[in-house]
Amino acid sequence: MRLNMLPLALLLPLIPTPAFAYLGPGLGMGAVATALGVVVAVFLGLFSILWYPLKRLIRRLTGRGTVLKTERTVEAARDRGM
Repeated sequence: MRLNMLPLALLLPLIPTPAFAYLGPGLGMGAVATALGVVVAVFLGLFSILWYPLKRLIRRLTGRGTVLKTERTVEAARDRGM
């Protein structure tokens, strides 16, 4: 008897039924904003985890040293006696 009920159990959720629910524009926009917020948060999280190794790789490939522009400015000011 269980084998006869399996096709019925698989097809039963596909039968449409009225929901008697109203999703207004406020709820719809809130759902869209929430979904976009989650997607943006995931991408920003991945970007923040991967940024430091990518920055090191870019500096290594371009041949730029690890000396920052502000450090060069401070050293130049020291050399000038400021």
